[in-house]
Amino acid sequence: MSLSEMRISKDNRLVEAGYRLTLNEQRLVLAAIAQVDSRKRIAGPITVHAKDYAATFSLDIKHAYTAIKESADELYERDIRYLDKHKESTRMRWIYKRSYNDGEGSVTIAFSPEIEPYLTILSQKFTSYSLKHVSQFNSVYSIRIYEMLKQYERIGTRRVTQAFLRDRLELEGKYTRFTNIKARVLDPSVEEINLHSDLNVSYEVERKGREVGGVLFSISPNPQQALSF
Repeated sequence: MSLSEMRISKDNRLVEAGYRLTLNEQRLVLAAIAQVDSRKRIAGPITVHAKDYAATFSLDIKHAYTAIKESADELYERDIRYLDKHKESTRMRWIYKRSYNDGEGSVTIAFSPEIEPYLTILSQKFTSYSLKHVSQFNSVYSIRIYEMLKQYERIGTRRVTQAFLRDRLELEGKYTRFTNIKARVLDPSVEEINLHSDLNVSYEVERKGREVGGVLFSISPNPQQALSF
């Protein structure tokens, strides 16, 4: 089975967590998660090969190896913020080890023990999807928003506040006006999701007087795209 055909499974608390990754870092995380047997505990470090990464994300092989090497370095320094069961903010690192395998054109990473339980379906609440449905996204926001909406696909709608979006996507201090979030984050993400994934998404901006209160997303399956894969 090719890497793009493999499935991503995440505990919903991880889907909802706040973190900031570049597109290549997010892709490396997904390429590694796709190789996890979500029904079991992670057995050990995971190797991502540049040739598989290139084929999955439509990159040339040289660019792919540079991307995974640089991303492994950066990911080593990244952390993730989530709310634990006591509603307290906790930070943890994505990975605790990384190594380059130059002769094989690959990198090996080891997820932190604290994050491993969030990469399986051992809990009752998780989101699962095929890597191919996000592999052609060119925005990290598209991936995050897709996951947040995939979680609510059966419900068909999801309402989020502006504060939630800013917090989870770590937009504070980046776009002071909501019109900029709409133009730089929401519109491009919705376009990519509708074009490349198995979801059809639209949204309405909800206002409280002159202020933007939040966003109501409408979510439905995209059967035409699902059949095209």
